[in-house]
Amino acid sequence: MGWLDNKLLGPKAPTGKLPVPAKVPEFEVPKLLPKPASPPTKDRSELSSGASGQFAAYDLPEAKEPSRKAEVVPRRELREQTLRTGRGAAAEASARLAPVNSEAPVSEKHEYIYQKGLSETQQKAFRALSSDERDSFCKVYSTVGGDWSEQNEHTQAAAHSLRLLLENGSLDNVDSKGKKLITTLGEACDQQLVPELKAAKLDKNGQLQQLLKQLAYPSAIYQGEGTDTCAPSSVQTIMASTMPGEYARIATELLFKGKAEVGDDEIGRQTIDLSLGEIGKQDNGRSYFSRVIQGSLKDFASQFDEDGEEYGGRGGGSGSFRGNTASGGLTANQINEMYRYVIGNVPTTVQVNQGNSDKVVSKLGQALEAGVFVPAGLNFDGRGHAITIMGFDGKDVTYCDSVDRRTLKMPVDEFKTRAKMVVLPDQFAEGLVRQANDALEDDFSGRGGGSGTGR
Repeated sequence: MGWLDNKLLGPKAPTGKLPVPAKVPEFEVPKLLPKPASPPTKDRSELSSGASGQFAAYDLPEAKEPSRKAEVVPRRELREQTLRTGRGAAAEASARLAPVNSEAPVSEKHEYIYQKGLSETQQKAFRALSSDERDSFCKVYSTVGGDWSEQNEHTQAAAHSLRLLLENGSLDNVDSKGKKLITTLGEACDQQLVPELKAAKLDKNGQLQQLLKQLAYPSAIYQGEGTDTCAPSSVQTIMASTMPGEYARIATELLFKGKAEVGDDEIGRQTIDLSLGEIGKQDNGRSYFSRVIQGSLKDFASQFDEDGEEYGGRGGGSGSFRGNTASGGLTANQINEMYRYVIGNVPTTVQVNQGNSDKVVSKLGQALEAGVFVPAGLNFDGRGHAITIMGFDGKDVTYCDSVDRRTLKMPVDEFKTRAKMVVLPDQFAEGLVRQANDALEDDFSGRGGGSGTGR
């Protein structure tokens, strides 16, 4: 079954519109003290100084109580309580969580950020951190520019994202190695980019700024225009939404080591190697961080057999060669294998047709209610495009699209017409036939009008 076993998927996710991932405590950006300034509620800024595009606006929901500090838990149990139940501390572990010590002293070295950078609610969450975790938080805050005297939109947005992650409890999330997100981020501040990224003129602070933004706002992950990376973007969205600790581990290992291990002894182990294949592309403002992550995921998936239909995305990259790393999207089988090793579930890729669409939608609803976000391949203007299904209320399917950079709704009847395939964990695919290797023969390269694949 792999380390993302779904026996403990946690409480049912809400249906309908999901402005943020299902199991994240909803929050609203509180009023901050004058310094540092908070980005506006409709935040449209990119983070990396090397990117010129704009994110779509997104709404920020109502505030909730911050998560409480967990007692020491065995490594495997930590993995289960977060990676199996999604973002934040698991409901199953709540009985072990120690109450926030509102009287815990704040040391002098943390005082400036504590007093000037955090709201009252965030201060309470900060006091719940251990001493080492407070050190890590302040280190990250300073590294991304949250306490710089001369701030810009990128440093403000990064600090804003970090405060959000503190408030909603995501910094407690652990990766597959048992390490908390806050620890991974703190350690990243002391590392250096691999020589290839330095040679490409990338800077560490900019990459960490982008990582924080994606962790805080997964639906704003952007594949760019004229690209074939919709499927890797969907995996990014799923990980940032439901597995932030693991996403940060993979991302930082690629940035600082040039490779990241995925999988486990049960499903097998694989290595994702750093790829610069997307770095030089002109794509209307995709961040360099996303180019690195998406390119690395795409090249990783491209090593698997090119069975099934290709999903290159609305980005519309040049060419239409199935599975070709240089000029095409990923096929259904390659998406299936990327999902298996990176997300950690044993997947079933199901071809959707007129005969089984009702049953597929029913199974999709079961997976969503269990808190599982589902990659799906849809037909847009004659091209396959991968999106992330995040909710279903019986009437509309809520999904995230890496071209539009926001959550959208689609009537279920339209979804049944457009859907070509879905990737479901095995336990939700009972009674559905896995897509045959040659079941889909059409070649899809995107939905954005890149060269060689005009709409």
